[in-house]
Order: sequence, then C-alpha cells, then structure tokens
Amino acid sequence: MLTGGELDPITLGLSIFTGCLLLFVLALSYSSLLVSLFPERVRTNEVYNITTDDLWRLRLCRYRRDRSRGEPILLVHGLNGNQHSFINPPGKSLVEHLVAKGYDCWTLDLRGCRSSVAPFERNITDATIDDQLMQDLPAAIRHILKTTGYEKVHYIGHSLGGMLLYAYALQFGSKHIASGVTLAAPLGFEGTEVRRSNGLVFLLGLFPSVWGNVARGVVPFAMGMNTSLGAFPINMKNLMIGVNTSVVHNLLEDPLPKVMHQFVYWVNMKTWRMNAGQLDVKDGLASLDFPLMALYAQVDPFIPLPKAREFVSALPHEDKEIVICSKENGCEQDYGHCDILFARNGVREVYEPIARWLARHAISDKPTSERPGTPDAVIAPLKTAERAGILAGISYVEKPAVKEAAAATPAPKQAAAPVAPVSPHTEAKAPALVASVADSKLAALEAESRKAKAKDEEKPVSSQRIRTAAASLESLARQFRDVDATTPSTTVSAPLKKKTAASPAPPKKSSAKSPVKKATAAPAKPEAKAKPAVAKAAAKPPAEAPAKKAAAKKPAAKSAAVKKPVAKKAPAKKAAVKKKA
Repeated sequence: MLTGGELDPITLGLSIFTGCLLLFVLALSYSSLLVSLFPERVRTNEVYNITTDDLWRLRLCRYRRDRSRGEPILLVHGLNGNQHSFINPPGKSLVEHLVAKGYDCWTLDLRGCRSSVAPFERNITDATIDDQLMQDLPAAIRHILKTTGYEKVHYIGHSLGGMLLYAYALQFGSKHIASGVTLAAPLGFEGTEVRRSNGLVFLLGLFPSVWGNVARGVVPFAMGMNTSLGAFPINMKNLMIGVNTSVVHNLLEDPLPKVMHQFVYWVNMKTWRMNAGQLDVKDGLASLDFPLMALYAQVDPFIPLPKAREFVSALPHEDKEIVICSKENGCEQDYGHCDILFARNGVREVYEPIARWLARHAISDKPTSERPGTPDAVIAPLKTAERAGILAGISYVEKPAVKEAAAATPAPKQAAAPVAPVSPHTEAKAPALVASVADSKLAALEAESRKAKAKDEEKPVSSQRIRTAAASLESLARQFRDVDATTPSTTVSAPLKKKTAASPAPPKKSSAKSPVKKATAAPAKPEAKAKPAVAKAAAKPPAEAPAKKAAAKKPAAKSAAVKKPVAKKAPAKKAAVKKKA
C-alpha cells in the first residue's frame, strides 16, 4: 500500500514526461522567438550557390563597389562560425573596410553551416574538415577566378579558416594565392594546455541542432551580463560597439559531430593530420612559400606566443609579417581569440595593417574585364535610385528624353545588299507565280470566311482581311502590267487582270470557269508550257457531262426492259400455230 506522502510510479512518470514536454515546447518557442527577433541579413545582391565536386551546395557572397573589378579576396570563417564574422557589425566590419579600399571581397560559408545543402542521401552532420579542405576551398577559389578573370586571390582566414589556408597550400600548392592573412590561426596545438572531453563531443554529436539552439539561446543572457562563454574565448571589454545579441546569434552555427571529433583529436593528441591522415600539416608548416601576415592575440589558449614567433621566423619566404595584438605592442586591450575580429579599436589595430599588407602585395596580372558567362549584368549591386525606380515601375517606362534622342539621332546607313541578276525566263514566270500565290491566299481566306459563317460567328476581321488581300492583289497586278506588255505571257496576265478588276468580294466558282475557257480558246503560245495545270483543267470535260450521260443511259435501260417480254412471246405464238396445223 502507498502511504499519503508517496506517489504512484505511473503518476511520477507522467509528471516527469509532462515536465519534459513542457520544457521542450518552451525551448522551441524561445528559439523561434530569437529567430524572428534577430533574422539573418546578408547585405549584398550577389549571392552565389556554388556546387562542389561531391555535389554539396555552398553559399558564396560577393561584396564590392558598384561594378568595380578590384583584386579578389576570399574570407573563410572559423570553427562553428560563418561569414557573419567578417560582415558585422554593420558599418564597421572588415569586409566593408576593404570594400572601401576598392577590393572585391568574397565570403564563404563552409559545409555544415545552415546555409549549405547536402546532396541526396547525405546530411549536414556528415561534413568533415577534410571535406572542407579537399572540396570547399577548391570550388570557391575556382569560382572566384573564373568570375573575376584574375589568376590569383588574396586569402584571409580566422582560426580554422587560417588553418585551412596552410593545409591548402601544402595540398594544392600556392599557385593561386597572391598573399595570405591569418587571424588567430592555431599551429597544431603543440605546447597548449587546452583539452576537450570526448564525452562532451559525444553528447554534442547526438543532437547538434538542439545544442546549437541552446548556445544561441544563452547569448542574450551572456551579452546582458557581459560575460564570455567558456567554449568561445573572448574579451568582452574589447568588443566593438555594435556587436550585440543579433550579431552573435547569427554568427553561431550548430556543432558538427565529425568536425568536433576531428578538432578535439588534434587538441588532445597535439597533432595535425588531414586528408585521411595522408597530409601532415604540422611538419609541413616550415615549407610554406607564399607571402604571409599572421596576427595573434595576447590572450589565446590555442596559440602559445613563443610557438607563433618560432613558426613565422622559420618560414622560408622572406615576405612575412607577424602582429601580436596586446597592450605591450600599443593596442588598447589584450586581444582574445574571438574578439580579434570585433575589437573596439580594430579599425586602427587590425583592419588598417591588413589593408596596408594587401596594398604591398598587389596582383600584377589584372584582367581588362570579367570573363564572359558571369552573372555580373544580372546580379550587380543596384544603386539606391535604380532600386527605387524598379520598385516604383519608372524603370519600365520609356522616357521622353530617350525618345527625342532616338528621333534626333540619324539611323546609320547600311550598305545595300547585292542584287542577283534576273534572267528573262524568270521575269516571264513572275506574273504566273504571283497569280498562283494570290489564288491560293484568296481560297484560304474564302474558306475561313465560310467556316465563320457556318458557325454563326461574327468575324469582321475575316472580311477585312479579304478586302485587304484583294487590294494588295490589285496593286500587284498594276506592278506587273508592264511586265505583261513586254513578255510573251499573255494567256496568264489576262485572267489576272480580270480577277483583280473584280469587286473585293470573294469570287464565285462560276466566274472562275470563264478565264479557263478563254485560255483554252486562245492560240497556243510559248507560255502554255509554263502552266500545265490550266491546260489539264481545260482538257477535262465539265463536271455536268457525266451526270448527263448517266441520265441518258437510264431511259435506254427502261426501254430494254419493256421490249424483253415482247421478244419472249413471239416464239410461243408460233409454236401454238404449228400445233393447230
């Protein structure tokens, strides 16, 4: 028996289930509320959905001045981030600073972001860092080079984006890299004290979207209390004005199981191998052969500063630079791993050094124009006045000034086309051909008119068309009167003149017979061979002759039927006379 203070197990289970269900509904409602309060805004008209070789679709956005063809820059985000790392806060972002300098900036969302689309029978959670290296970067660089016409691009990568630059140069070479800029990019985690639990990675891999919504749901409280999240080392005091809840909410992506597992393996094992273990990036860092500018934060748990200085000094390329953002080096604050992109004084301490570096490494081979086949004319950024004109419908109305200018401008004279010589035989056949074409057109119009009358439909257009055709035939007849006078085709021109001189009403069948009879009565002339159809028609007997012959045959048949009995009775009478005799 249950005492008064005890609960039935079934009741307890229902209570727990109801509470969990209620929490789930509240969390879902809260997540939907955040999405509606902080919608994603991509401030460009040029958004490309590129397709990789393994059929993933990735979002690649282009930021530039109106139709400018500056040097292209590819910007790649870090772990659990997206392109909002470079385009926010509005008016103070790295992309807007470089666009103002005349550069053509391209921001890439790697596979696994919410904007990416997995191929058939695959999921976003299948994304790996190896795939981002082997598939995403080549597809993005290939598209940029094809669209802009340049042979090289500048590369800017934050955190994991910078690590992918090192791996890309080792795997594919630096042929298409004009210069590289990395911001807080780890160098293999050797010498770091950071460790991540495999159990945490397992839990994150069970429900990635749930944990992503949890992380984004905590952002408003963390921003309100001015505290940083443990998974994202950031100096909240160094954040730029304008970095608010909306910016951070759209910046965070869902944790990807395979990506997190691979990254945590590197952190715990102090190694860095990619492409299924075939590429040892850590051992190949000393052989990077392209111009590199590396920026590091003073307070970064992933990068020991002595290791960073050693890495840059060991690079074989002489064109290299290292920048450590700290108070000791003249910065306003000691930078963290994440706020290096959103520093309070980042324009002077981060953006300007990057712009000076890019200016010193300008791409020498510049194309005169973009290659054909690019969507530049379709999705180029519109000016404010052009956009307003399209929305108001003004752009679709031809302006009077344009009409006046077109009328005032004389049309360019075109060279006359060469006229082929016409033989006398062709000139002789011309009136006959015109007559036959005119007859066929009139017959078609007459048939159309009869169909309309049969259906009791009023079609004033048909009669008008017949009158117009008759008038045109009359004008054609006038044009060929001179030809008729000079050529021997008199048998054909005479019927044509008579037909065109008639009233505009459609000719009757009876009237069409008379020209044929006259044509047959006329003496034979050379033109008779040109119209065998008319001669055949004249040679045939009229349609009434067979009917008259059939009528004549019927009385003859009746008379024969009457005479038959008389013929039979005569022998019978003779036989009777013989018997009597």
